[in-house]
Amino acid sequence: MKNEKLAIAIPTYNRAEILKENLLYMMDDIKKHNIPIYISDDSNNDDTKMIITELKSDYKYIYYHKNEPSLGHDKNCFATLNLPHEEYVWYIGDSIIIENDSLSKIMHLIENNTYDFIITNHQDRNVNLPSKFYDDKKDVFLNLSWHLTLTGATIYNKKTLLDFSSQRNCKNFPQTSIILEYLCKECNLYYESKVITSTNKNKTSYWNSKVFETFAKDWVKFINSLPVIYNDKEKKLVIKSHSIHTNIFGIRRLVNYRINGYLNLLEYIKYYRYLNMASHVNTLAIIIIVITPVKMLQLLKRLKSEN
Repeated sequence: MKNEKLAIAIPTYNRAEILKENLLYMMDDIKKHNIPIYISDDSNNDDTKMIITELKSDYKYIYYHKNEPSLGHDKNCFATLNLPHEEYVWYIGDSIIIENDSLSKIMHLIENNTYDFIITNHQDRNVNLPSKFYDDKKDVFLNLSWHLTLTGATIYNKKTLLDFSSQRNCKNFPQTSIILEYLCKECNLYYESKVITSTNKNKTSYWNSKVFETFAKDWVKFINSLPVIYNDKEKKLVIKSHSIHTNIFGIRRLVNYRINGYLNLLEYIKYYRYLNMASHVNTLAIIIIVITPVKMLQLLKRLKSEN
């Protein structure tokens, strides 16, 4: 019998093979609990549809929906979250893996408690916080907002999705906006410190070539657009916290962006205001990286690796 407490909801875009690999890896644990899987396919081909048809022959609780025309990242987020009817929805990216035996832990939490959100730890994030119940929205905002950007970190109580408007200024961060806005009304959130998810190492991120637009400009605009219950000082801290914890705009990553052609003078001029707000690196250090010839950075990187 299908599990009525928890569903897994996955938005996907042109990652059929990775999605298949992940589902096969998780399938024994999913079958153990009869957890339904909802797929919202935004792909521009039928590869995912064929793979899901194949998997459905072995596990009947897989539900597939193809978006025609494609919705794009943000709208597909809302479409995916609205597919399940179960009490809790675990929203995971198509490159995210739920580790073996982790579902038992989650089922125990939702069968013995009523939370609005359950936040899980991830292998590559390793949030340095203990398992804890949060009833203070500011505590969540300051300590967990950066982690809530991960598509796979959050299990949503279905009731939290009912009144959310998809028209909010939350470009690239709709899954985070749902949580932070709902917390303005009430805070009933649990963070689980055990590492429960990981990322398929074969995946490539859609934002690689748009890292400054996504995690500088859009991140800054999103956090600053949140209700005034989060004050300006707190917002500034949260904006930098993402770079501090993920190192996405750390020295090494900035050098790699420069070497790979994602960071140059024109790109910096375009996004400098947002990058200076988002990065925890000194502005002068960023400028030095921007104006240093790529060949020199490649040489320095090679010399450092040899030492």
